[in-house]
Amino acid sequence: RFQLFTVWTNPFWKLRFVGKKPKTPPGCVYMSNHLTFADGFITSSMLWPTECKYVATAWVRKIPLAGWMSKKAGDLPIKFVKQPDGTFKVDKEVVGDTMEKAGKYLENGTNIFVFPEGTLSKDGKLKEFKGNAFFNLAMQKETCIVPCAMWGNQTLWFHGEWTPQPGYAEFTMGEPIRVSSSDDLQDVKLKVREAILQLRNSLPLHKATIGQTLSVEDNPLYDDA
Repeated sequence: RFQLFTVWTNPFWKLRFVGKKPKTPPGCVYMSNHLTFADGFITSSMLWPTECKYVATAWVRKIPLAGWMSKKAGDLPIKFVKQPDGTFKVDKEVVGDTMEKAGKYLENGTNIFVFPEGTLSKDGKLKEFKGNAFFNLAMQKETCIVPCAMWGNQTLWFHGEWTPQPGYAEFTMGEPIRVSSSDDLQDVKLKVREAILQLRNSLPLHKATIGQTLSVEDNPLYDDA
């Protein structure tokens, strides 16, 4: 994959997997916090040799080479349409095809990777999860959701910039969370959110950057929700 080549040939990015990689069954939905354009590159390299199909905004496919590679890899595009009030909403005409393809991936034992916040977090806080589609899909297929977390990734590719920067980031994974069609959707979302928060807060780099004694008022990046 293009992401792996980019990371493995980049001497300026230092990435570290923290902890042990848990055993995961095939056909899982991986979820993580989302801070930068570098996140797809980081997760691909940290999960290797486990592979995932990524859910990403459709504009990625317009980027030369990266867009072609994303399409060739079978990633899952989500198209957003601008509304009269200036906000953006998912294009319902396209999302049906994407969800059908995602469902077939899971049935065939192929993993998918979703950033449930739906957008980049500019301040480091874990934003509220947008939408229910991929949580519902995991429940319908009665598979596992694998919580993941990163920190330091925001320094590798600053929000609003088109070029990456040298830096160091850490990544970790939690135990798979088995879900079923009988589960309560909001309970599942809360459980996954709490798992991602705990994983992120456990990273040594996060502790060193934020400081365990800081409050929300002391540091805008601290999130104890």
